[in-house]
Amino acid sequence: MAGKDAAGPAGPPPDDLTDEALVAPARVAPEGPHHLELAARLYVYAYEVLMGWARSGQLRRQAAKAVNGRGVLGLERVPAELDSSITEAEMVAVDMLVMAMRGFWGDPFGKWDPGSGSRVKTWFVTYCLMQLPGAYEKFFRREVKPLLAIASTELADELLADRDPGPEEIAELRARITQVARSDRRLQRMLLLRLDGYTHREIAERLSEDGPLTTEGRVRWELNRVARSARDPRETAE
Repeated sequence: MAGKDAAGPAGPPPDDLTDEALVAPARVAPEGPHHLELAARLYVYAYEVLMGWARSGQLRRQAAKAVNGRGVLGLERVPAELDSSITEAEMVAVDMLVMAMRGFWGDPFGKWDPGSGSRVKTWFVTYCLMQLPGAYEKFFRREVKPLLAIASTELADELLADRDPGPEEIAELRARITQVARSDRRLQRMLLLRLDGYTHREIAERLSEDGPLTTEGRVRWELNRVARSARDPRETAE
């Protein structure tokens, strides 16, 4: 169960009612007004906590602590760079909360133990954090993948400009480019900035603003690496 310190930033003032006083009526009538009231309180509290972490660059870090040892799969697919992008972290946090609320209606208190020393609010925040892998995948499919597909299409068209490829070869190359970039957040940014019309020099400047110093030559080399890896999947990414 979640520890007493798992909820992070301070949320709204404590309720006058105890956790048991809030939860007991909701257990009796899972779709009644007490359940609705409790859901609303949990939503407001968790929203403030998650947004606080998103805006302070701690969302993924807190999720990693919460899911440690709980058998939650997929966290490795959530890039650490998520904590450096407030806008993206906020969008993912909303998805986490929505997913947790849907689960709340299915089995709201099946895993909350009043004797554990954990407040029901703390338990719900932990439950939200455990949604991060699924929420990030949802965010990626909705916000990133479509743009990455367009960027991959442009790069594939350039790579095949001197040939007359068939539709299957074009589709395969586009898919491989997307796959290569899927696990590398930095390459994703390069491809998306390139899609927006930035030059190699301008891409290097943008990347250097919020990360390690990047040169124009490095950007060119990274994009060429994507092309080489897409042409031949056996080629290493080094």
